[in-house]
Parts: sequence; C-alpha cells; structure tokens
Amino acid sequence: MSIEWISSEYSLLVDEQDIGSWVYVGDTPKKGSTRERHFNSCIDVSLPIGQKKYKSSKADTGQFLLYNKLTPDERATYLHWLASPRESSNCRSGFVRLYVSGLEYRFFMDDSDLEEKREIYEEVKRLSHYYGDNIYLRWSFDSFLKAAKSMIYPLNYTPKFRGYNADRSRSAAIAIGRDIALGEKVTAERSLAWWRWDNSSWLDRTYYACEEEFKLLYKYLFDEKYPNGFVVKKSKQNLVALYSAQFGKFDARIKLEANGIPIPDIRALKEPVEIFQSIVDETIEALKKLGRLRYRGYKVYNILDENSRIPAKIRHKFTPEGISDVKRWLKGKGPNSFFTIKRLYDQLYFKGPKAISLANYKTICDNLAKLGYSLTPDPRLINRPPNLNEKLLVFPILPSEDHSIGVSYDLLACILALGTGANIAKTFGKMTSAKTKALEQIIKRQEKNKLAERTVLISHLNWYLKNPLEKDVLKRFLKKSDEGQKRIVRQAVIDIARATGATNTKVVSHVEEVYKLLGLDSIAVYSDLHAGEIVEQPKSGIQTENGNASKDNDAGSRTTRPVRLDKKKIKTLSKETEKSREVLSRVFSAGPIE
Repeated sequence: MSIEWISSEYSLLVDEQDIGSWVYVGDTPKKGSTRERHFNSCIDVSLPIGQKKYKSSKADTGQFLLYNKLTPDERATYLHWLASPRESSNCRSGFVRLYVSGLEYRFFMDDSDLEEKREIYEEVKRLSHYYGDNIYLRWSFDSFLKAAKSMIYPLNYTPKFRGYNADRSRSAAIAIGRDIALGEKVTAERSLAWWRWDNSSWLDRTYYACEEEFKLLYKYLFDEKYPNGFVVKKSKQNLVALYSAQFGKFDARIKLEANGIPIPDIRALKEPVEIFQSIVDETIEALKKLGRLRYRGYKVYNILDENSRIPAKIRHKFTPEGISDVKRWLKGKGPNSFFTIKRLYDQLYFKGPKAISLANYKTICDNLAKLGYSLTPDPRLINRPPNLNEKLLVFPILPSEDHSIGVSYDLLACILALGTGANIAKTFGKMTSAKTKALEQIIKRQEKNKLAERTVLISHLNWYLKNPLEKDVLKRFLKKSDEGQKRIVRQAVIDIARATGATNTKVVSHVEEVYKLLGLDSIAVYSDLHAGEIVEQPKSGIQTENGNASKDNDAGSRTTRPVRLDKKKIKTLSKETEKSREVLSRVFSAGPIE
C-alpha cells in the first residue's frame, strides 16, 4: 500500500495496541531511495514486532534511525512509547528523533493546512519541554520551532535593536517585511533594527559608551524627520527562508506570508538603509564629545561636564549620577548665598585645579546654565577670572545651552552700566553719597525690580569697585548691543558723571570716550550732561564748520549751535543728595558682600 498520514482525527492500531496519530503508515520505501530517507519514520505494519521495553546496549547518541532498520524488540519499545503519553524520560533520544522527523516532514514538505501546522507546532513544543534538555535534541527543537513559528505566527514578531550582537535573525526580516506587506509605516525602532540587519552596518566605540543616549537620540531625530513614520515601497522579491531538516534528511524552501500576503524581502531594499545610516551618523556625531569624555574615565571629569555633553534634545530624559544632588544644592542657595568655586568642585566630588582661566570660568557658567543657574560675576564682562576661594553669587535663570543666552540682555546691559559707572566713580575722587545715589538709581531703573536681580546687580557692583571694567570689555559688548541696551549705559554714564563732577575736564573726557564707543559725538555729551538725561540728537544732522546741521529735505534747514555747558547749573545738579539705602552702603564698605 502507499504511504499515508494519520491525522489527529484518527488513530492507528498496531499489534493490538492503539499508538495514536501523527505518524506515517505504509509499505517500506525502497532501500537507498530518497523516499526511504524522507519517510524514515513510516510504520510498516508487516514488519515483525518483538518484546516491549527492550533496552539496547548501544550508546544513546540521538542518531538518525529508520523504522525498517530497527530490530523487532526496538520496534516494540518504540510503538509502546507512541501508545503512551509520549513524555517518558526513559525514552531513547533516537526514538524521539524518529517520531519528530515524521512531524517535521509533514509540516514542511507534505500537504498540510495551517490548522494542522499549528497542531504539529504545539506538539513539538510539548516534546521540547520533556526532551529539550537532551544535548542531542536541544538544538534541533530550537531550529524547528523558530522556522515553524515564522510560517504560522508571522504577526507575533517584534524585532529589537541589538547593539553588541546584530539582530540579523529571521525574526527581524519577518517582522519588518510583514509591516511593509500590510501597508504599515516603519517606526524609529523598526528602522534601527532594519539598519542593524544590513551587513554593512557597524557601531563604533561612541555607541558602546553612550548606548542608552544613542537609542533615544536616534528616535528623536527619526521622529523629527518622519513624524508619521517612514513609507517604504514594497520589494519585488519576496522573503523565502531555507530550512535544513533537523530531525530528518531534507531541505525545504519556506514561503512566508502575513494574512495571505507574501512578505517582501527587505534585504533587496538599499535606499531605506542608506537613509537610516545618515540618521545613525548624525546621532553618533552628536554623541562623540560625550563618548570621548566617558572613555577617558570617570576620575578625570566631573558630572557637570558629562551633563553638558548630553545633547539638549534628550537631556531632560537623563540624570547622570550625582546631578540631582547638585541641583538640590544649588536650589537651596538663597538670593544672598555665596560660595567659592572650590566649594563647587567639592560638591561635584572632583578635585579642582590650582587655578582657573577665564575660559575655564566661562565653561563652568555654561555648564551651570544647562541646569538653570548662573554665577556672578558674568564671564563676558570681567577682566580676570575669580580666584578659587573668592566668594561668588549663584542665581536662577531659564535653562539654556549657553550662559550668554540664559542671562537676559537687559540685565546684562544694566550690569555693564554699573561697571562703566563704577569705573568713572572710582577713577575720579573718593566715593560720595551723590555717587552712591547715582549707582543706586542704575539698579532701581531696572524694569524687573526683583530682589534676586537687585542682589545680582549689587554683587556685580561690588566686583567692579575692586576690578575696574576695561575699555575693551565695554567696546566688545557695545558692538553687539541694540539701541535699548546702549541707552541704559548712556543714562548711567550721565548720572555718574554729574555726581562725580560734570565740570571736571577729565570726567568729561572720559565720558566722551564712552560716547564715542556708543557712536555719538561730543555734542551729545554736553547736551546730556546739561539736561541730566538723554537728549535725542537729529538723526540726519551733520556738523559743519559754522555749526550748521541739515535735516530732511522736506523739513527745510536751520542752524544748530553747540550747546554750551552752564557750570553753575551743573554744580547745582551735582550737589550731594540724600544718603543711599543701607543695602548699597554695604557695597562701598571695606569688606565684600557676604
């Protein structure tokens, strides 16, 4: 008779015992033929059967067996196992292999429907639970189950990006190809797994130093470019898997489908991989500074350096070890709290240098700005960096990537005005109550009249009284200033000059230098000093030899004479006024503000 398959609906009776289903039965295939190798488990009921529970003297090596080559006693023992629940631990691994070889051939080569494939898959999965620990069967069970799952459960695959070991398994190709077949768009996670699937992909040491940051930043950049997912055109080539029998002796080509739709082969698509590669390159480039820092070792940098090198786009999702403690420490500093740079380094558990340069100080301020804090004095408006033991003021700002962005420009202009005014006040004579009052007015004139900002301005004033502002610093700032910021400096110069002595030629000369940096001529100096406030000059006026200035053509022309300084009036305006407030009086005392 021909060879037939006994499905789960039927049962086979051999030698007066019910051996169940899921076996082949029929004539013994011709010796040495392909059918003999393929149907090695076929039960020929005409062959003799011996005694049950026969124990062979041969070593159990999980060898490939042929049913027709078994001895009568071996057949009896094998059939007795088939008639049992098929889970006995005393069963030879060769018998298990012989039985599963029939299931394997039926699943991959014979005409079985999807429902039967699932039944066979569950049966092999059950057997692997009892016999999977056998060294001769473990790998065979795993290979069978992986290949079978790809055919019957293609929707259950979820590829994961693996950095150390590339995910180039069948599962990644199936999961990604399945999404494309079903018309779904590729997500960031899938694209990264797809890219890793490609044989040309590789990861340098930057990834291994910043593994978690890499995944988050890649996802951020991908979603930024493709917020709704990446659309992929289906490949003309479909995914076909090759399966080499693990229990029998045959090779099979597996056609993979999802809901009846062939799964395209993503390995045939190169353009998407190139796009994903460009995002990977951008991610790696953004993390190089952080990677180099970590490869140097944790003993040579502090946590502020590490935090500052995490890309701003994902920094809020990371909290380097110890950075939370630093934030709490900084947050606990009140409006009048001072500390030294040495104390800051101690808080970072990092031994600071013996001295710092202005560039080092600016780096510290930039790193603190990323946490939402700034230091006084501002590194852009000082001539030298503070000493390690010099007391500094910390104050909150909006978190920013750069200290120069975090501190508002209006506040910075007011700080510069104090530096310019303090320079004039200290250069010409002793401090008087009039000068003190004029400096106080600069602080009071700040629109955002908050206690924290007043403390910041007073702290800067204290610094400038000990470290006069240089002309180069003033020139550099005014070059980038707008008209509003220049007006703040201009008004401060007027107040201090009048309080110092507007009739003093040296003072007037000094004011002229500042006005020249502001882009104004000497006429503006005299008119402002006379009025005690800013006097707008004709925008189109050009001074001539006889003192004439021209206006717009439609307004005609008239003669403008230089304003003469009324010495008596200026003396009156320069008279000492009421005493300054107590908080400003401390600025001019012998010791620094504590």
